Amino acid sequence: MKKFTLLLLPLALIACGEPSTDTAKEPTTTTPSVEKAEPSATQSALPDDEYKKQLDSLTDGVPYKLSGDGVVIFENVSDMMTAFNDYQHEGQFKVLGDNPVHLELYGLNTETNTKENLEYDQQKALIYGIYKSFTHTDLDKLTISAGVRDMKDASKVIVQPATLTVTKEQALKALQAHTNAKDFKDLVADTSADFVVKGYSGSKLSEMLYKNEVQKAIIDELK
Repeated sequence: MKKFTLLLLPLALIACGEPSTDTAKEPTTTTPSVEKAEPSATQSALPDDEYKKQLDSLTDGVPYKLSGDGVVIFENVSDMMTAFNDYQHEGQFKVLGDNPVHLELYGLNTETNTKENLEYDQQKALIYGIYKSFTHTDLDKLTISAGVRDMKDASKVIVQPATLTVTKEQALKALQAHTNAKDFKDLVADTSADFVVKGYSGSKLSEMLYKNEVQKAIIDELK
């Protein structure tokens, strides 16, 4: 009986367990990262046919090619915008010209929002248009106009467009000056993970572009 009791004692201690050392993570207001730091082997090494199926599904039938670095490249800006579908509502994007290509983007917000938030949306659209275009097309020069429309009435412009004309070289120099990126390809995920597809999804580094102070610094340099 004593031997049976001694055998039960360590089992009881194991069942009780040590107090957990895990602490609850504080909520954060930043945009959740879309790229896992350590994707599993099965995630980062998808078979070619499965990878192609993922890309075909994401691009929704828009033709594309892969660069030597594995970055998805579209034939033109219109195809790129359609495939990414980030400015998807009516009036949010339009291609106004082609020599150089002139892309017009509008963020959506409300007229009652703060001036700072409206300015952020405008700058975000400028940055998006510039860096998506030079990363995912073969353009060497781009004119980008960006403003903000009322989300309740998309025909109403609440921030008039600002316009920049930028070369690929100028955009790269500004990128290198204000982020840790060395090349446009650094803005794209180079491995696949949950909800991330290599060559198509943004990298963790690309999130830096949309920080308020970084946006302002890059735009000021490109003016």
